[in-house]
Amino acid sequence: MFGWGVVIYAVMYLLVAGLSLYGMYPNLFSRILALGTLILLSTLAGLSLQFRLKKDILPYAVIWVIEIAVLDAIMSVPYAGWGMYLDWNVWVGYALVLLVPLFAASIHRRPTLETPL
Repeated sequence: MFGWGVVIYAVMYLLVAGLSLYGMYPNLFSRILALGTLILLSTLAGLSLQFRLKKDILPYAVIWVIEIAVLDAIMSVPYAGWGMYLDWNVWVGYALVLLVPLFAASIHRRPTLETPL
């Protein structure tokens, strides 16, 4: 599941680039759209693992955050500078990629004889 970090980064990068190209970023609508897209992608990534326990998803989510941070350093720092890491939006994005997949286990969970409701 290494690819989900790249997919999340690529979709978000294209979304922000497209919104910026047409002068729609940053504003409230574009922030909400980006936030919703990030939550949707992170949920899909968590669901794709088909794990029932958060502890099983956590290592993947950590790897995805590391991948995205490295891609930020490679792709965004050259034109935005290291100061981009001072923006709280960047850290909220990292936190969402880490935490949202963990809740996908709750969505995926189906009651069985072994797991209590």
